[in-house]
Amino acid sequence: MKQTNTWKFFDTILVLCSVGILLIFCVGLLLLPQREMSERENRMLRRWESSSWQSVLEGSFSDEVGSVVRDQFPMREAWVSLKARCEQMLGKRENNGVLLGADGYLMARNEYVELSVAERNLRSVEEFSKRVKGSLTQLWIPRSCDVMSKWLPEHYPSDAARRLFQMLNGTPQSFLQEAVAEGGEVYYKTDHHLTTEGAYLLYCWLGDQLGYVPRGRDSFSVETVSKEFFGSADSAVGGIASRADTVELYRYDGDDGFLVTNREMGSVRSGFYDWSALERKDQYSIFLGGNFAHLSVREVGVEKPCLLLIKDSFANALVPFLAIHFDLEIVDLRYVSGEIFVDSCDGMLILHGIDTLATDPSLGKIDWIQYKNG
Repeated sequence: MKQTNTWKFFDTILVLCSVGILLIFCVGLLLLPQREMSERENRMLRRWESSSWQSVLEGSFSDEVGSVVRDQFPMREAWVSLKARCEQMLGKRENNGVLLGADGYLMARNEYVELSVAERNLRSVEEFSKRVKGSLTQLWIPRSCDVMSKWLPEHYPSDAARRLFQMLNGTPQSFLQEAVAEGGEVYYKTDHHLTTEGAYLLYCWLGDQLGYVPRGRDSFSVETVSKEFFGSADSAVGGIASRADTVELYRYDGDDGFLVTNREMGSVRSGFYDWSALERKDQYSIFLGGNFAHLSVREVGVEKPCLLLIKDSFANALVPFLAIHFDLEIVDLRYVSGEIFVDSCDGMLILHGIDTLATDPSLGKIDWIQYKNG
């Protein structure tokens, strides 16, 4: 009887402690100010907004509450990191859609079982190419796991996007695989983007398609600007990367004299680089300062053919190379909210990662692009 009472006592203590912990977090959730942005994850957080009885009746209220609790939970980033480390110690090789590869590589893994978004995007691109003047070049950047198969965990196939690749022209998968086989560091270890080395290789590969002779390596000086870059893949797994990436710039004479104009905001920057990005988590935004709906790039006093670049963030590190040969009108349709007017261009380049192509319908807005002079 005495032993039974002892167990009841400990059970009561356990229940009270559990309830107390839940109450503490509930009070924290209610009283702490809501965060707008997670710098570690580089995304906006869901915040509580006024709801209606209609949302309760439709069933969306509970989904909204769940999203807010997940994003605003006290010490959320610490708990996410703890969960990721525990799963890593248990031998799990995938976390939150990211594969934990060899040699510290973190590689996003999406299956693309359903390709209707990609099909609609490609149809929109085809219709646009018929409407406008000038040649259109398409460049679809593969995921790191499509190129870096040697570093994938065992039993994880690298052919998940095979059906998507069969739909595309202009995918430099084999070219990048050859560069990796020769020792090139084409992708960051903790981020999904190409390194500046990878961007330079694509710049050379694009020469034949766009009609320019790429500059040799001896035309550039490599400047290391950070050795503490932890990218989006590291953010997705709670910041458990074993080591940081290095951010390098390929500088050349006069690259700080180009004018980069944000057409929406009316602001002008000299040069391609936003040095303040090195003080933030998203150091990749050093290229152009991040993503914007419409930028123009011009070299003062030099006349060049104009290239319309329709892009996602994969193109940002490539812009300093392309600007050697072209004036650039740069449009990121993910941030476009209405009809957009650009200077008339001699050619067009669509450069997106295949993940954007397969999951983001923004290329459906390509018809919103209008040339100012027809």
